[in-house]
Amino acid sequence: AIDGATTYLTMPGLVLLLVTGIFMIVKGKLPAFKTRWLALHAGFGLLIVLNAVFMLYPTGPELLDTASQVAMGALPMEQLHAIGGREAAFGAANLLLCLTMVFIAVVKPGIGQAI
Repeated sequence: AIDGATTYLTMPGLVLLLVTGIFMIVKGKLPAFKTRWLALHAGFGLLIVLNAVFMLYPTGPELLDTASQVAMGALPMEQLHAIGGREAAFGAANLLLCLTMVFIAVVKPGIGQAI
């Protein structure tokens, strides 16, 4: 269920995030790289997608496979904990990136003018 949610909801949602962000910048003729807060916002969006695609997404199937092998007694439980810890760390990083991105979008903390 988690793998399906990641594959069919999270990953397409991240692609939609990038596409709509780029569309809004291009269609709205926003000076994305001249308005510092907007460039920073877009950069954090890109970091979120890269972290999800290259770190979090591959960890899910690896975690499931390792859990199956641990259940059969083929691998030690510590290996499952290591992968789970890696997933938790990258997940926490994505959460912090998301919260920072929201903060930048709402507050525009003295790094450019509001649009």
